[in-house]
Amino acid sequence: MQPTCRHRPDCDGCPRFEQTPEKRAAELLAGLHRLAGLFELKPPSSIIHSEIDLGYRNRARMVVRNGRYPLGFFRAKSREFIGIQACVVHTDAVEEVLGTVRLLGKHEVMQAAKFVDVRAGENAILTVSLKGEVTDEAIQDFKAQFLSMQPDIGLQLNRGKGHGVLAGQQEVISGPETVRFVVRGLSFEVPPNAFFQLNTSMLETMQDRMAQWIEDEDIIDTYCGVGVHGLGLGKGHVYGMDNVEDAVKWARANAAANKREATFEVVEDATAESWTPPFADATVILNPTRAGVVEGFLDRVATSECKQILYVSCNPISFFRDAERLARHGWQIAETHAYEMMPRTDQVELVVRFARGKRLAVGPKAAEHASIWIALADGVVPHGELPGGVVKVRRIRNYEGASVIRITSVEPIDADTLAKSLRAWKHPLVGDSQFGSRQVNSKWLREAYVDVPMLACIRDGRTTFKAPGFFCATVQLPARTLERD
Repeated sequence: MQPTCRHRPDCDGCPRFEQTPEKRAAELLAGLHRLAGLFELKPPSSIIHSEIDLGYRNRARMVVRNGRYPLGFFRAKSREFIGIQACVVHTDAVEEVLGTVRLLGKHEVMQAAKFVDVRAGENAILTVSLKGEVTDEAIQDFKAQFLSMQPDIGLQLNRGKGHGVLAGQQEVISGPETVRFVVRGLSFEVPPNAFFQLNTSMLETMQDRMAQWIEDEDIIDTYCGVGVHGLGLGKGHVYGMDNVEDAVKWARANAAANKREATFEVVEDATAESWTPPFADATVILNPTRAGVVEGFLDRVATSECKQILYVSCNPISFFRDAERLARHGWQIAETHAYEMMPRTDQVELVVRFARGKRLAVGPKAAEHASIWIALADGVVPHGELPGGVVKVRRIRNYEGASVIRITSVEPIDADTLAKSLRAWKHPLVGDSQFGSRQVNSKWLREAYVDVPMLACIRDGRTTFKAPGFFCATVQLPARTLERD
């Protein structure tokens, strides 16, 4: 018998709520196979189910509004508020804290709040993000009332002015400043503003698989957060980095508490240009945000002398993009596993092992003969010739405010020259930071994770090259359509 949710279908946070596990797995796997097919890369063979598909979410981030239901969510891709009386995918510990918050919904502090954040493991912390000024007396009264009902829960305030739930610094009002989680026998302290997996049980299942791939080598733990992967899997020395200072602080504390040899460093941003760990013979763990790994840093990893690369991804699109880039350096997918990290949603977590193999051939940046290129350019590009008369353009299709085009040059030409000509034609390349439009690039980076110019040579004289998988996936066209004369 399928469970019910009183807020469906108004709340769309669990779009697959009514589906059986078998139907969810079949549809999610079919989507991964379609995407992998566009890249011509190895897809997973199955979806590994979560043993717990209700009451699994160890964190709640909720919007605060005045009304019958003081807490809720925004509807997907909108600012429409959906009031939530109780959420069946939250753990009981999270819902217990939220129940107390709902009882205090008319309090002056809650009237000045924009978001609440609850994270619960071995203990729990409530963070109230404020949108307005609140007196110290009101804060102390809220603290007294809250702790009279939840005496063991940590309480923090966030006065950040941004739109993020935890934008700005945390202010500890009472209780511990971190939440403790136990993963495969190790204890991790996690501050409210650091990343940690929402489904602790599935995190352990993932790590059980990853542990089979690691022996006694050193671990390079990139985007390490509080160190859960590096410390949880490493038998040698762990070298980790993150650009969240608070996360690195607690990664160091977690290493000491778990008696692990580790060196964690704060980097300036995701490029980590100043970070120089000893890659030789180490296992590299890549665990980036949804945007994937910055191309320059990925190139550093790919050209290092590391033993293997383990990639953990919550976004199949940016993952397959990065997998294609690794293939250009001779890294091939050895094993792929997909996990239902957030049951009843569209979210899939990929855990992939890369080993050294055959290098993927790619088209040149400068063609030495008559050539054919494919590109994604802004706007509706007409059929015609670029200035000079040696380059012809044919539009294949319109797509999301841009045009997929085929470019034919009767003379040698390079990518920069084409990019400049398209810019002069008022149809700049999507993703081109040098000659393109900043506004256009920002949109495509945000919506499709395009971080490089969408231009590729598919024929130089008599030599042909495959259309890049990321290009095919972005424009939703198979390679054979793009390569067809």
